Amino acid sequence: MSWQVKAVPPAIIPVMKYNLIMLPLLFVANAALGIGFIRAHETIRNLPLVVAGQSFMYYAFLAAFSVLLVGDKVSVARAVMGFVLIAVGVAMLGR
Repeated sequence: MSWQVKAVPPAIIPVMKYNLIMLPLLFVANAALGIGFIRAHETIRNLPLVVAGQSFMYYAFLAAFSVLLVGDKVSVARAVMGFVLIAVGVAMLGR
């Protein structure tokens, strides 16, 4: 998503073209995510914890990709504060 915001112009045709090109990758990613949720739930037996952990990983990768691939400047203090809040929520769900 961060690459689309940076590289694809906000017009109907380029956005549609980008989404058609990315469709196979998104399909595979969503299938893998679904399998991961099922396996993690079978192992942990705590679906809210699994979802919270997935959200934490999603935002961590989004922040890393935004900085490393797209070159955006991210407020380190705000990012750390957000990750700490998510981590506290994950820890609370794990109990």
